[in-house]
Amino acid sequence: MALSQKLLSLKSPQLKHAAFLLGLPSTGTKADLEPAIRHRLLQPLSAPTSPTPRILSIDMGIKNLGICLLEPQTATPSTQNINIIAWQKLNVLQHLTSASPTPLFTSSALSQTALHLSTTLLQRHAPTHILIERQRFRSGGASAVQEWTLRVNMLEAMLWACWATMRATSSNVRAFPAMEEASPARVADFWCGGHQGTIVEGALFDGGWREEVADKGKEKGGGRKKVQKKEKIALVKNWLAEAETVQPSSLVKDGQVGLELVGDDALKVKEYFLSSRRLRGGQGGVSDEAEEEPVGKLDDLADCLLQGVAWIRWMENAQKMRGLLKDEIDVARPIEGN
Repeated sequence: MALSQKLLSLKSPQLKHAAFLLGLPSTGTKADLEPAIRHRLLQPLSAPTSPTPRILSIDMGIKNLGICLLEPQTATPSTQNINIIAWQKLNVLQHLTSASPTPLFTSSALSQTALHLSTTLLQRHAPTHILIERQRFRSGGASAVQEWTLRVNMLEAMLWACWATMRATSSNVRAFPAMEEASPARVADFWCGGHQGTIVEGALFDGGWREEVADKGKEKGGGRKKVQKKEKIALVKNWLAEAETVQPSSLVKDGQVGLELVGDDALKVKEYFLSSRRLRGGQGGVSDEAEEEPVGKLDDLADCLLQGVAWIRWMENAQKMRGLLKDEIDVARPIEGN
C-alpha cells in the first residue's frame, strides 16, 4: 500500500494525533492532514554535509532574544541525550552606540541590526537547522497591535529575508542551514498540554490505537487549557535538576528528556534557573543589562530550549513513524522523494 493510501485509511483522530506528534497543525480534514504528514515523513533529517543535526532555536525579541544551540549526541535524533552547547539571552541593539544619529527602529537601522545578528549567529554557531519562533500580531486577544510587537515582527521578517538571501546566493545551497518557523502555542501545548512530549506508540497506525490517547490535556469544554509561563519554567527547571542526577540511559523507559550542558553560558543559565537569581553576564552571559531583572524573564530562556527540544522530539517521532510505515515509505520515496 502506498504511503498516501495508508495515511488516508486511518481514522481522523489517528491522523490528527500523528500530526500533533510531528509538530504539525492538527486541525482540518483527513485531506488537509495527509499531505503535511506525508511530506514530513519523506523529508530528509540532516543537512548532507553534517552527520548530526545542530539546531539553533531562537525565541524572538529585541532586548531579550533567546537562543539555544542543541546537538543530539547521535546521528538519529533522540531527546534522551542532547548537548546544550550555547544558551543565552541577547540584546540585539547592544552593538549600536547611544550616539547613533539614526533612530533604532527605522527600517534602515533595523535592517542593519538584522544583518549583523544573522551573520554573527551563523558564524558563531554553524547550525544545520534554524528554528525561528513565529510571532503573533496580537496578545491576549486584544484588538490593538502594540508598537513593540510590530518592532519584533519587523526583526523576525528581516532575519528570514537575510537568511533566505544568503541561502539563495550561497555557492553550496544544500549545505546552508534549513530554516523552519515554530509555533509557540504548538510547542507549549506539546510539552505542557497534558501529553508532556509524547513519543510515538507502536499501535498508532493499527487497530490497537485508542482515541482517548489524543484527548489528554483537553478541558471539559473540548479545547486545550492555556499554558502558563510558570508551567514552562517549572518544566525546564525539572529537566535541569534531573540533568545533575539522572543518567540518559535511565530515561529510555518513559521517554523523558536527557540534557547535558556543555557550554559555559549554558551552565550559567542552568544556575540561573535553579537558583532563580539573576546572573550578570557580560559577553557570553545571560544578559548585558545592568539593572535587576525580574524572574519572569526566565520564560525567554525557557521558550528557546523548549522549542529546540520539541523539534528534536518531533524528528524523533518522525523517525519512529518511518519505522512503523517502512514498507509504504519505501514505495513512496522513488516517486515523492523530491
